[in-house]
Amino acid sequence: MNVGVAHSEVNPNTRVMNSRGMWLTYALGVGLLHIVLLSIPFFSVPVAWTLTNVIHNLGMYVFLHAVKGTPFETPDQGKARLLTHWEQLDYGVQFTSSRKFFTISPIILYFLASFYTKYDPTHFILNTASLLSVLIPKMPQLHGVRIFGINKFIAASPGDETRDCVDDITSGATRSVSASCNNAATDFARKRTPLLATVIHEEGIIYRVSMLILNKAAGVFSKPSRREIYEFLRSFNFRPGKVFLHKLVLGIETSCDDTAAAVVDETGNVLGEAIHSQTEVHLKTGGIVPPVAQQLHRENIQRIVQEALSTSKVSPSELSAIATTVKPGLALSLGVGLSFSLQLVDQLKKPFIPIHHMEAHALTIRLLNKVEFPFLVLLISGGHCLLALVRGVSDFLLLGKSLDIAPGDMLDKVARRLSLIKHPECSTMSGGKAIEHLAKQGNKLHFDFKPPMQRAKNCDFSFTGLQHVIDKIITQKEKEEGIQKGQILSSAAHIAAAVQHTTACHIAKRTHRAILFCKQRDLLSQSNAVLVVSGGVASNLYIRKALEIVTNATQCTLLCPPPRLCTDNGIMIAWNGIERLRAGLGILHNTEGIRYEPKCPLGVDISKEVGEAAIKVPRLKMKI
Repeated sequence: MNVGVAHSEVNPNTRVMNSRGMWLTYALGVGLLHIVLLSIPFFSVPVAWTLTNVIHNLGMYVFLHAVKGTPFETPDQGKARLLTHWEQLDYGVQFTSSRKFFTISPIILYFLASFYTKYDPTHFILNTASLLSVLIPKMPQLHGVRIFGINKFIAASPGDETRDCVDDITSGATRSVSASCNNAATDFARKRTPLLATVIHEEGIIYRVSMLILNKAAGVFSKPSRREIYEFLRSFNFRPGKVFLHKLVLGIETSCDDTAAAVVDETGNVLGEAIHSQTEVHLKTGGIVPPVAQQLHRENIQRIVQEALSTSKVSPSELSAIATTVKPGLALSLGVGLSFSLQLVDQLKKPFIPIHHMEAHALTIRLLNKVEFPFLVLLISGGHCLLALVRGVSDFLLLGKSLDIAPGDMLDKVARRLSLIKHPECSTMSGGKAIEHLAKQGNKLHFDFKPPMQRAKNCDFSFTGLQHVIDKIITQKEKEEGIQKGQILSSAAHIAAAVQHTTACHIAKRTHRAILFCKQRDLLSQSNAVLVVSGGVASNLYIRKALEIVTNATQCTLLCPPPRLCTDNGIMIAWNGIERLRAGLGILHNTEGIRYEPKCPLGVDISKEVGEAAIKVPRLKMKI
């Protein structure tokens, strides 16, 4: 006989967490607890956060995972007396809204407590242990299970719960109870057929994301991608940059002839990117014309930035900062990017991070690989050629640079002199790409071009002299073949192969000397030094192979970003913004007086010191 209030539910305990206002009351209660703890004078902020987390989890453990039975007089006392409140919730059905909410809540509180305690080891251990104490019992695999025999004397076995479910069904219980039976049967099947149970319990992808911390402990759920986690947080209208310390940076690049933008988060996840290349236009004009490049930047920058933001599904207000290339580069091009960015910064009230274009190229590799400082970087492109030791995010030692033009510029000029744009196989390629493509068909030994600066024992580069020699050879061959300037030589492939080989040997030898200098001065590790090669010319596979010969001979590791990240792009700018945001370097909240710099050195120049060392480089056979 039941005495007391009659309930419409067989067990009201199963629905109490779904009551109107319950979630809000719970959240307000946690907030009130934290405010009370903060108001105690001798409690510091870290202590208050840790106490809030521990007290919250202790209360949750007691009420949800320790107490069994129901506080009501209900017909369900037979089965409910064996189950905790969590196991009774929603009749044991997994992946319900209430279960998701009360699983996610302690995780959010844990992240906040960890942040405000600055990941202090003592606080971190306490908070982590406290979190696990309330997350592990929530795992579907532990439904009705008593770990280490805790509460074993009144534990509910799969058989007991299944029989209770059968009784409920035969007595005309609700469909929710039937769901509980299905869950009990699943638990029973889990012990008999673990694989089947695993499949059954992996139905809700959002719930799997919220159970991220349990993945490694349980080894059952498949690991969600970073993108899934990000989309999951956005679905709850959370602001990752504020709640989960998920920094988001918009990078804008307009230093030369490409208009690019990208959104990157602090984990290295590229959320969205867009780029507009001016290559086709400049191929027709025979090179980059600054006013033309400026106009094309103006026409496309707004569309490119909007496209990057749209692809990332990040609203401008969610950005942590805006990073833009301000040096070095073409003055007219830099001006477009800087002007647009400053307007955006002023409108959104976001921090601004001015980016050094070459620093961004140098640090791109850290987006993809775990490369620790220090490391050696070789930056080779159409506008730059330099060797530098990278000791930090904004700490560079310049070992050598080009004394005249860059290798990419030289290769472009040779391609134009050979009129490769008229070649049927190279008509849509840039000069450097055309040289690399045609060189595969030629003999590199057909012409004997001497590498520049063979007597100079430093790490500087020079390409103007080589270009003049090639111009003379081309003029001579045109006379021999009786053709006019602008027509394609029969020996064009041989010239392309020879100039590419000579360029590769010159770059390889200077890089070899830089490695030896750094090791001699203990600036790099003797056994596991890293050479990073980036920039547009770094995508040339022949030059990469020449550098591989050098790194193999010097016991170094050669790392190169993929070709799409070697050329100018918004991703490297956004990532450099993330690096600076982490290090707290160059973050401007007041942009008054900020200017672009067409010419700007990289780091501290110690190239004279390298020359004074006069290191002799052993001869290597370039069998490529």
